Amino acid sequence: MNAGINKKRVVSYGFLSWLVPFAASFLFFGKGGHPVLPIGLIKSIMILIGASLGGVLLFRLFKEFPASLESGIAIGSFWFLMNILLDLSILVPMTKMNWGEYFSEIGLRYLLIPIMAGAMGAVGSQQRLL
Repeated sequence: MNAGINKKRVVSYGFLSWLVPFAASFLFFGKGGHPVLPIGLIKSIMILIGASLGGVLLFRLFKEFPASLESGIAIGSFWFLMNILLDLSILVPMTKMNWGEYFSEIGLRYLLIPIMAGAMGAVGSQQRLL
């Protein structure tokens, strides 16, 4: 990662990018883990929460140092791995999902993180040129 990047902030924001949606998900499940809304709606809301939060966190990071496609992909890839590892250590055992279910229902969606981070980094680098 770029030397100007605050690594502690990257790690803490990465953790927040996992923690906030994880905590918010409890609002959508009642006693016994039963969904209180249609599961498709819950998944859509969770994607919106995660993407919105990720956008805000990336914006805050890219205000601190020169953004680039490379730094965006590096941060996004780090957050992707961090989110997957946190899910595999906490969410998967808690929900008793097998790895196939997890990756098809949740894990694959985390690819949005490096995609969005790379795009924001690339756009940020173009803004400096204007």
